[in-house]
Amino acid sequence: LLGKETMGEFALHTKDVATLARMGLNLQSQGRLQEAAVVMHAACKKDPRRFDVHLNLGHLLCDLGRPRDAIGAYKHACVLEASQAQAHMGLAWALQEMKEHSSAVEAYKAA
Repeated sequence: LLGKETMGEFALHTKDVATLARMGLNLQSQGRLQEAAVVMHAACKKDPRRFDVHLNLGHLLCDLGRPRDAIGAYKHACVLEASQAQAHMGLAWALQEMKEHSSAVEAYKAA
């Protein structure tokens, strides 16, 4: 298996976003959340139009206790696919964690 530095280097040099997304999900399922977030972030940068990678990055950042960072990923996912309730729900949860209650209510309504 790749180490943390090697994982980051691999993510930077891999051009296939689908491979990065699968790798991120595999790392997440193994409980390697920090590494998964690095890989998923690289996937987001390589293809900012992929709803799934932004949504999964938001989930990972929440799981890591980083709701402030997750807000950006969820907002991007909401812009990409405004009809996808799970992005709005994730955004609402992250906003609620940050005590941004009125914005959280709006995100819940959008879901």
